[in-house]
Amino acid sequence: MAHPMTPPTAKLFWILALAALTAGCQLEIGFQADTKVLPDGSVTRTTRYEAFSLSDKTELEKRYELPPSGQWEEIAIPKPPVAGEPKAPETHHLYSVTRRYAPGEPMVPDHGRKDEQGRLGALNRIKLSIDETFFTRTFDYEERFRDGGSREEAAQALQEILEAWIARFSRLLEGKLKKQLAAGQIQEVFLAKLKPLLLRLQDQIRFQGGAALRNTSFFDELAGELEKEGMVNFFLTSFPPPAPQKAPLWKASAEEAYEEAEDFLEEEMSSQSQGAFFGAYGLPILQPDYTFHLSLRLPGKILYANSTRRQGKALVWEFDRFHFLWDDHILHARSRVVRTGRVLFLGGMLALVLALAMVYSRRWTS
Repeated sequence: MAHPMTPPTAKLFWILALAALTAGCQLEIGFQADTKVLPDGSVTRTTRYEAFSLSDKTELEKRYELPPSGQWEEIAIPKPPVAGEPKAPETHHLYSVTRRYAPGEPMVPDHGRKDEQGRLGALNRIKLSIDETFFTRTFDYEERFRDGGSREEAAQALQEILEAWIARFSRLLEGKLKKQLAAGQIQEVFLAKLKPLLLRLQDQIRFQGGAALRNTSFFDELAGELEKEGMVNFFLTSFPPPAPQKAPLWKASAEEAYEEAEDFLEEEMSSQSQGAFFGAYGLPILQPDYTFHLSLRLPGKILYANSTRRQGKALVWEFDRFHFLWDDHILHARSRVVRTGRVLFLGGMLALVLALAMVYSRRWTS
């Protein structure tokens, strides 16, 4: 049954159009981690998950492997008055935990989201390595986020989704027309029609990665090409009814086949393809935005960092889930501590040796 809209459109078109409209919706779930590395190599890391509503808290508890030993608390967020009328504050739900690691102790992941089957799909991996010389200590910090398969797997998954839907639509239409047309004929014509669109979207996936799904044009193109009226008209143009009096029957059959097939496509997009295409976060429609805010403090002088910005002595990374869909999103920073005491001690020893050498040299010449 088509979703009620004005003007009426198929549910599929509504879903895809809504994806574009919600691409920049208000943040509802946030992940924050603040990491501090001390000169001895020990680490303190505080992890926070913020849910902007009770339903988001439920999602956190259901879909995330929250770090153990954390605490929930409620935070009242003031809202500005509307037309002079005061508004009740929003209640946010915050889960936080602080972990401390001894020098050399491996750091464990603290971001893990489960897919529809309950398997951990989106993970972060943290690594701190320390390179020591007599004069310096170099800290190399790396944190990786990853979700979904590869870009090529995602491009292939999109092709499989569209091909499966066209095959379903063609079989349904064949049945409704009492086999006056073969499903293979219908499928071949529609695949040829959609091939340019598929190639364009696959190129976006291959070249842009997860950012392609953040771009509203991705869903705009899908919605435009797969819109019900256009698909039905294309069918009637490609396969004219054998007689004028059969035109209403052929049109009604195409509309019914489309509406029945769109439920199948929605299931394909939200479940079977999720791992390779949408990852553990799923179809980015009617879902909250997820943003990530991570800060890092390293001892010594920063030699390199790919952070978004600096805030005082902290390196700050800010990104969303599309940054690590189909790719490793790597947070990397390096710093160096100069062991001033050893440098001064060695310098003093060298000065003493030189002074003694000069004294002995003068005695020898005299």
